[in-house]
Amino acid sequence: MMYQCMLLLMDAEYGTGVDENGIGSWGALLLGLTFIMAIVGLIIYRIVIDHMTCSVPVQAVCVDYHSIFSSGGTVYAPVWEYEYQGRIIRSNAAVYSNTRGKLLGKTRTLYINPDNPEKFRQSMKDNAVMLFVCGIFLAFIIGAMIVKARNS
Repeated sequence: MMYQCMLLLMDAEYGTGVDENGIGSWGALLLGLTFIMAIVGLIIYRIVIDHMTCSVPVQAVCVDYHSIFSSGGTVYAPVWEYEYQGRIIRSNAAVYSNTRGKLLGKTRTLYINPDNPEKFRQSMKDNAVMLFVCGIFLAFIIGAMIVKARNS
């Protein structure tokens, strides 16, 4: 499926049809926008589900960093330690970055899932910043696709 989407997007870029007629620039634009909107929808859905299930606030301290080694280098995620119902829980964030050490020893409010206390989310402010940056990137991509379709 992904391969077919790439072929259709290449049709708009290079003017070569997947079949003898091709789908044209506007068809590729529509396909690309549908693909982008599906991804954005999944991200928003995930944020809403996390917000609904992870509702219990706890004070957590960053005690370590979990690292993953890959061909692109090492990436890190903060490991948070917090207490819930008399248990000390250590859980690392799902988002990794190439920097470490900024949060070590810092305290932050996390919102945990009472049914699965190892699962948590950070504040909605962090999600809002991510959504804002993704929105700007998405607007740039859509604008570039429209300009390309108009010029074809």
